[in-house]
Amino acid sequence: MKRFTRLFQQIDATTSTNEKVRALQAYFQEEKPANAVWAIYLLLGKTRKRLITSRVLRDVFLQISDIPEWLFEDCYAHVGDSAEVISLLLTDVVAQAESDSTPALHKWMEEIIPQVKAIAPKLHSKS
Repeated sequence: MKRFTRLFQQIDATTSTNEKVRALQAYFQEEKPANAVWAIYLLLGKTRKRLITSRVLRDVFLQISDIPEWLFEDCYAHVGDSAEVISLLLTDVVAQAESDSTPALHKWMEEIIPQVKAIAPKLHSKS
């Protein structure tokens, strides 16, 4: 997942087609096929059926973080997108995580996100 994130940031950070092509070549030469397939899928802008609503995503985030709800809501008022607010609030946490134990892209797409969908109604009903 970290490698895909770096690839996305490299592509997003430049307007040079040559730099984008070099970043893509390097990624796909080194990446495992299971992750490469999902990277292509995501980079092409393909979407899956929405597995998690923004409300459920927000509720799960609030339950697993130390962020108070009022702070989340204030940030949301400025940003306007729950997923973006969460990614911005998690930036420091992610930057501090030096472990390479982050699950691979294919694990996120095939296992973790669907599991969150399965447990989200249970978490949501407790609030």
